[in-house]
Parts: sequence; structure tokens; C-alpha cells
Amino acid sequence: MSNIQSKASFPTCLRVAAYARVSSSTDMAYGSLSEQMEYYERTIRANPQWSFAGVFYDQGISGTVKARRKGFLSLLEQADRGNIDMILTKSVSRFARNTVDLLETVRHLKDIGVSVRFEREGIDTSGMDGELLLTLLAGFAEAEAESASEARLWSVRKGYEKGISCHGHPPYGYRWNGPVLIVFPEEAETVKRIFRMYLDGNGTDRIASILNDEGIRKRNGTVFHGTEIRYILTNEAYIGDMILQKRFTARGSKHASIRNDGKLPRYHIEEDHEAIIGRDAFNAAQMEMKRRSLSGRGNLASVNVPHNTLTGRIICAECGRKYVRNGANSGYWICATKAQNGRTSCNAGNISDKAIRGALSNILGGDSSELISEHDARILMHGDEASVTLNDGTGYRIRFAKKPGTGTTWEIERI
Repeated sequence: MSNIQSKASFPTCLRVAAYARVSSSTDMAYGSLSEQMEYYERTIRANPQWSFAGVFYDQGISGTVKARRKGFLSLLEQADRGNIDMILTKSVSRFARNTVDLLETVRHLKDIGVSVRFEREGIDTSGMDGELLLTLLAGFAEAEAESASEARLWSVRKGYEKGISCHGHPPYGYRWNGPVLIVFPEEAETVKRIFRMYLDGNGTDRIASILNDEGIRKRNGTVFHGTEIRYILTNEAYIGDMILQKRFTARGSKHASIRNDGKLPRYHIEEDHEAIIGRDAFNAAQMEMKRRSLSGRGNLASVNVPHNTLTGRIICAECGRKYVRNGANSGYWICATKAQNGRTSCNAGNISDKAIRGALSNILGGDSSELISEHDARILMHGDEASVTLNDGTGYRIRFAKKPGTGTTWEIERI
């Protein structure tokens, strides 16, 4: 019998990586990050049983939102590729402050043979018999994040009480110069023009169309829409005032801000910065907006602007919203809900401008914007039918039919 000598086994170095994170973008925090990275590289390279697999990091990023942590995601990608055997990190809260993310990540890493060592808590997941301790620590980490968030919110709100803004995006027409809003001349001229056009009788959609046609764009280079024109017309910043805490982040809302409708105090600071619009013009715009709203015409222009004669007159029977033009020069009208949120948000049908004006012409005895305004025609759209009511109380039902080659036809019945 011959003896076969077994092959000698040689120790294999563990490929060890580290993860570091700081949630503040201050110089002190960056210094701390640099020190952490140097510490981990030195520690890993000093161990003869380890091989250095890199230090991954995120700076100025919250640990509660995994998708925004590019360094963390890169670490997991390398682990999935089989390039890492063990991960070092300072603490549970540095690794993740969201309990679900933490447990899912650690479970996944264990499944692919990668352990995580949390230095502060003295936990090595390779030797864990269960997840109870890790779950508790994750809960503490998430509570710590909520506590820190509450502290920051408290600080911001105390600043509001003293009239100190937390900044944010400056309104169109302004830029921040330290803690003060200063006028940005080119955009300020556009703001002045928006107010003039509105008080001259133009609707918000029409104003947006005019600006877009002239190549005037928002700060980010995109086109204007009627909703943004309305926001400009109602923003008190243009008369030099500032209202603080218009929106706030509710507890447990995952960082989503909501409109402050009275749940928290709001702080009105008069003459906070240089005005672009005079108070008289601003107040006149608010009164005009209220007048149009009470008349049921939404952003309807005056009767002297025939292009917008039907704006605000066509109502959706499905959701109650007004119809809007699908683009400034579009040939058809669409429910505002459907236009904003997509086809599945409302079952209302579209109607061509030519068809609705043709049917109204048959009813009113003429095709003119003046006749539509004179009779105050109101249209309720439901499916392919429209109910028309005039100011003398008479009503009509219009049945539209789309026929290939001939366009949209209609039948009118008095009701």
C-alpha cells in the first residue's frame, strides 16, 4: 500500500474593506472623514492575515436614505462581485440608521459570505447566533437619527421665531448674497412683465406661452407653465416680504415636506429685502385672481382676449376640474387632472377646439368669442357628450363623434 501525502494548506488572507460616513459637510467633518480613512487603511494593512480591499465612504449624506449613499452602494457592489470578505465600520449608526436597510443589508452580506464588524458595539456578524442584538442596536440608531433630526428642526424653528431664514432656493428674480436676497436684474424684468400681462387681462397659461415663444426660460433652462406663473403672482417675496415656515417636515414623513395649513406658526417679515413689485400692483393681482376665481373662470383672461375665451368654461364631469389647452397652440382641450397626472388619472375624453367652437357656433348663431362671452356659455364634458348652459337658462346637449377622414362631427339637442 502506498501512502499519499495530503497537500499542505496555506492560510488565505481575508480581503477586508472599511466603510466610513459623515453626515455633515463642514470642514471639521471632512477632517474626521480623512482621519477615519487613514485609520482604517493603516489598521487593515498592519494585519498580516488581511489584505486591503479599499475604504468606501459618503460625506454630507444622511444614513437613513440608502439610495443616496453612492459609497455604500459601491461597497455592496464589490461585495456582490466577490472582492470582499469582511467589512469594518465604526458603529451601527455609521453603517445605517434605517432598521430595515440595516437588517436586509447584513442578511444579504451573510448570505454571500461577507461579515461586518461594528467596532463601537463590538459586534462581528460572522459569529452571531441571532439577530436580536443587531435589531435592538438598529432601533437605537434609528431613534438617534430621529432625535438629531428633531434637534435640527428645533434649531430652524427657533431661527424662524427670530426672523432668520434657513435659506433654500431663492425665488425666480432673486439670488442669495449671504443671508440676504438680492435682485437678479434679468429675471426681475420678467417678473415685472408677468404682473403687467396678468393685470392686462392675460391668463397664466397665456403668459407662460408668450414667454416660452420668446425663448425666455426658467432658471434651470426649462419652459414655464401656468402653475409656475401663478406661483410668481402669489409670492409675497416680490414685494420684499418673507413668510417663514410655509412648509414643514412632519414626523415620520420620510423627509417629505408638506404645506403648513396652520399646524405650526408662520412668521411674516415685512420689508425683508428689496422689492421687485410694488404693493399696489401685487394687491391688484391678488384681487384680480380672486375675481376670476369667483366668476368660475379660473385663469380666464378678460373678454378682450379672444384666444382664451373658452379657458375656464369647460368642466370635467368626472373629477370637477377645468379643461385646459394641451399646449399653447394645441388644437384640443384636456381635463386638467389628466394633463397633470397622466391618462389613467381621469377617464374624461378630450375635445378638439374646432369641434367645440363649431358646435357653439350652431347654438349661438355665430362663431365669435364675443358671442361666447356674451351668452356666458358653460360646458360640462362627460365622455363624448357636452352639456351647454347659457346665461338665459337655456341648455343644450352635444354628442360628438370622431369619424376617420372627416374629423369630429356633432349633433345638438335642446334640453
